[in-house]
Amino acid sequence: MIPASFGQLLAKVSKLRTHLLFAPSYFTTARLSNQNSKPHERNILLMGPPGAGKTCVGRILGHRLGMPVIDIDDDVLERTWGMSVADKLSEIGGDGFIEEEGKAVCRFAATGSVISLTGSNPLHSDAMRHLKRSGLAVYLDVDTEDIMQRLSRMKVNRIVGQDAGVSMREILHYRKQFYEKWLDARVLCGTGDSVEDVADKVLRTLLRYEDSESEVFVSTRSQMSSDPKFFSDVVIEGLAPDGGLYVIPVKYPVLAGKVPYFTLLSRRPPVLVFTCTSPVF
Repeated sequence: MIPASFGQLLAKVSKLRTHLLFAPSYFTTARLSNQNSKPHERNILLMGPPGAGKTCVGRILGHRLGMPVIDIDDDVLERTWGMSVADKLSEIGGDGFIEEEGKAVCRFAATGSVISLTGSNPLHSDAMRHLKRSGLAVYLDVDTEDIMQRLSRMKVNRIVGQDAGVSMREILHYRKQFYEKWLDARVLCGTGDSVEDVADKVLRTLLRYEDSESEVFVSTRSQMSSDPKFFSDVVIEGLAPDGGLYVIPVKYPVLAGKVPYFTLLSRRPPVLVFTCTSPVF
């Protein structure tokens, strides 16, 4: 369960209208602090690869929720270093950049804000542990081919940690393990989704996270689960780590002569879907 105060924050989400006018001038500029964040004032951390839309989605969420918006690149790194991220990367190289980036993030603190992480923040364990002490990490999960096309349109041909001889596709695949490691909730971003669409999905995901007990899946081989598994996680993972199938841990009644059964989604890894059918004898 998440802190009650964060639940109150998320209560704002349920009152929002689905469509709000989008005006950049309404965005709140966050006040940064070098003090430790109060644990009950939770941040929303947007995490994902370059091109996932973290900055744009963060601005929309900040406007809709009335929360300050922080972009790690612009508001933390460049202010700390007094130079652009690109210049810093050229100066110290990929490995040095990840280390210096992590140190800068560890010295930064904010509360009650929407924070758009860099694509490389999750590669630094100390920085992520620091951020997650006061934040909920939401992974914007975008298909690699979509990211490749977006980066091509943005004329980005190399990202942090991509050594000579390593393709963009390979480095994006390598980074996925770190996003998976640190996520609290996942948002599946479909091809063609606008930033407004993704923001709507994030808001719905936050509501589901608040009411997580109603959507948690467990393995058929173990009714006890240490980590909550949501539908978006189950879609990606397919089978549970112990080899079992994921099910919702509730008892279903027999409805008007119909008996419950489970089917497997055909276009994804095995995921259990509950339905009912008339019994055949």
